[in-house]
Amino acid sequence: MKSAPICLVKYCLFFLSFFFITQTLYADEVNVFFQQGVEYQKNGQTKEAIELYQKALQLNPDFAEAHYEIGWSYWVLGKWKDVVFHWRKAKKLGFEKEDFEDSFKIANARLKGKGLEVVRVAMGTSATAQFAAKKSNNEEGEMSEEPQESLSMQLVARFQQYNNKPESESDHYDTSIFSPKSVTFSLDGKKAYVNSLEGLATVVYDTTALQKIKVIMHRFNQNNRHLFIHAELFPSWATFLPTDEFPNPNTFYGKPVEFASSHNGRYLWVSYYRRHFDKNALYPSAIGLIDTETDTLVRVMNVGPIPKFMAVSPDNKYLATIHWGDNTVGLINIEGNDINSFHHEALINVGKPLDLKSLPEEVQSLPKEKIDRDKHCGSCLRGAVFTPDGHYLLVGMMHGGGIAIVDVEKKKYIGSVYGMKPTPRHLVLSNDGQTLYVSSNISGYVSSFSLPDIIDTILSGRHTIKPLQETKVGKGARTISLSKDEKLLFSAINYKNMMVALDPQTLKILLKIPVDSYPVGLAVSPDSKQVWITSQGKMSGGGNSVSVYSLTTSP
Repeated sequence: MKSAPICLVKYCLFFLSFFFITQTLYADEVNVFFQQGVEYQKNGQTKEAIELYQKALQLNPDFAEAHYEIGWSYWVLGKWKDVVFHWRKAKKLGFEKEDFEDSFKIANARLKGKGLEVVRVAMGTSATAQFAAKKSNNEEGEMSEEPQESLSMQLVARFQQYNNKPESESDHYDTSIFSPKSVTFSLDGKKAYVNSLEGLATVVYDTTALQKIKVIMHRFNQNNRHLFIHAELFPSWATFLPTDEFPNPNTFYGKPVEFASSHNGRYLWVSYYRRHFDKNALYPSAIGLIDTETDTLVRVMNVGPIPKFMAVSPDNKYLATIHWGDNTVGLINIEGNDINSFHHEALINVGKPLDLKSLPEEVQSLPKEKIDRDKHCGSCLRGAVFTPDGHYLLVGMMHGGGIAIVDVEKKKYIGSVYGMKPTPRHLVLSNDGQTLYVSSNISGYVSSFSLPDIIDTILSGRHTIKPLQETKVGKGARTISLSKDEKLLFSAINYKNMMVALDPQTLKILLKIPVDSYPVGLAVSPDSKQVWITSQGKMSGGGNSVSVYSLTTSP
C-alpha cells in the first residue's frame, strides 16, 4: 500500500517531464516553421512563406507574430480579406509594432475597395524648422559652433486635374496631369519635366513663370515610325513579340515612368511601363529619347519588360535600363553624339531571370486576364546608380531586400549585399561618390552606406553591410533627392501624404510638410530654391497633382 503514492508521484513526474519535453519540441517546431516563412518572404517566395506560416499557426493558433507576418504575405498578393483576418487576430492577441495601426487601416480600406482618405493641401501651406548648431574645427584647430540656419518651405503653385475651379490663381487645373509619376529639371533649372503616366505624356513647365509650355505625347503610329530606326531585340525578348495578334507592335501608346539625363543634359530618356496593348507587361517595352533643345522625341528603342528605372554611367558611355519585369539589366551604348548609332550592347541576368511563361498558377490565363505585375516581378529591380569610375552598377531589389552588384566591364552580375531595410527602392549617390543613400518603401526608412565598403564587401566574398545612418521616415518612402549643395535630402512618403527634409550627414528629420495624396516622385531644382513633387492616382483615388514648394534656407 505504501508503494502506491510513490508510483503515482513517479507517474506524475514522468508525465510532467514528457509534457515539458514535448512542449519544448513543439515550440521549436513552431519557431522553425515561422523563421523559414520569414526567410521565404524576404526572398519573394510568398506562397511558400504562407504555407510555412500556416503550419506554425496550426500548431499554435495564438502565435501573434505569425498572424502579423502572414498578413504581410497576403498583402503582397493583394488578398485583403486574409490580411485583415490575420491582423485582427494579431491585435486581439496583443501584438504591437510601430506603424501596425496605420497598416491595418490601409488594409481595411483596401478590403472595402477604398484608398486612404484623399488629402488636398491648401495653397500657401508652409513649414519652418531650425538646423541645430554644428561643431567644426576652425583654422586654429579649435572647436567652434557654426551659426544656426532656418529652413522654410511653402506650397506656391500646383498643377492638378481634380478641381477645375480652384480658388487660387497659383492652383492650375491641368488636364495633362493624369497620375503623374516622376519629375526632373533641365540642367539650367529653367524647365521642369513631368511624366504623366496615365496621360501618356511628358509635360514641360517653365519654372520661373510656373506655366505649362509643352506636352510631349508618347503615341506611336505610322506618322512617327521613323523614330524606330531599327528594332533591336535580344533573342530572349523576340520570343515574346506579339506579331500574330499585334502585327505592328511598334504602334502603341507608352506609359512614361522615369527619367535619365545624358550628354550633359542635351538628352532626356523616358521609360515606358508597357505598350498599351500589353495588359500583363510580358512583351518588350521601350524607352523614348527627348532632345531638350526642342523638347521633341527623336528616337525610340525597344528594351525589356517594365523598365521602371534607368541610369547613365559617369563617362556617358552606357545607359542602363533596369527591367522590373524579368530580373534583367540592359546596357545601351550611347557614346558620341550620333543618336542613330546608339545600340544595345548587353543584357545581364540579375540572379535567376523571371520565366514569363512560368508565372504562378493564378496568372496562367495570361494575357486574357489582367495580372498585377507589381507583385509578380521576381526580385522587382528598381533604383540604380553607377559607381564614380563606372566599373559597377548597383541595383535595388525591392523583393529580397538587397542591392545587386553588376560588374559593367565584365557585363556580369557578381552578387548582392544586404543590410538595408526591406524593400529598397531608390538609390542616390553623394557628389563625392562616397555615400549611398537608400529609401526603403514598405519599411519606411532612409539609410546611408559607405559605397567603398559596399564594393569591398562584395569583392571579398561577404554579403552583409551595416548602414552609416538610418532613420524611420514613414511607410511608403519613395523617391529621394539630394540638393546640389548637399545640405538637404528630401523623401516622398507615400502612405503618410508627406514630404520630409533630412540632414544628409545624420539623417535627422529637419522638417515635415503635408502634400497631396500618394506622393511618389520629387526633384530639387539646381539652385535649391524649389522642390517639385508628384502625387499619383486616378481621378477619384489620389492626389493627381504636381506641387511646387519654395525652399528657403537662411542663417
